[in-house]
Amino acid sequence: MKVQLLNPSRFLVVLSREESQVLGLSREGASQWQSLHCRLAAARIFSQISRKYRVPVAGRTILLRAYPAGSGETILLFTVCPKKRLRLRTVSQHHALLYEFSRAEDLFRAASALRGRFPGLSSRLYRWPSPPQADRWRLCVSARLHEIPALRCILGEYARFTGGGRLAACSACEYGILLSDCALETLAQ
Repeated sequence: MKVQLLNPSRFLVVLSREESQVLGLSREGASQWQSLHCRLAAARIFSQISRKYRVPVAGRTILLRAYPAGSGETILLFTVCPKKRLRLRTVSQHHALLYEFSRAEDLFRAASALRGRFPGLSSRLYRWPSPPQADRWRLCVSARLHEIPALRCILGEYARFTGGGRLAACSACEYGILLSDCALETLAQ
C-alpha cells in the first residue's frame, strides 16, 4: 500500500493487485463500492492513515473516491472535510416561463397587459405545430424571480402554462417556429 499526502486534508492510496484481491477490492469487486464489505475495507485503510498521520476525524466527514486501474491496482482518494459542507449554487437571475395561446385576441391582450406592467421584459413568440385548423402560439418570457408571481397571475387569465425553466425554453426553440425575438414590443404596438 502506497500512501501519498496531497495536502493536509487529502490522501492518495494505491493498492497493488494482491492487496486489492486480499481486501476484496479486485476488478470485479471495485464496481460494487456500495457493498458493506468494500466500505469497511476502505474504513480500515483510512483508520491506519489517520493514526499514522495524526489526522483529527472527530466531527468531520470523510469522502472517498475509488478508481480501478487497468493493471489491477486500486486507487483510493480520501478527502477530509468539515461536517457541515456548504454547497453553493449559483441561481440565475432570470427564469423562463412558457405559455400557450389558442386565440390571437388573448395573445394581443396579454401582450398589452404585460407591456404596461413590465416594460423591459424579454420574450419570444413561437408558432406551435398543432392539428390542422387550430393555430397555437407559445410565448416564452424570461423574468426575474421576484416578477414571476405577477407574471403568472396576468398570463394565467389569457393562456395555459406549459412549463418553466431552461428545458421548456429549449423545447420551444427546437420544435416551434420562431416568429419574433421581442414579441411583447411587437404585439403591443
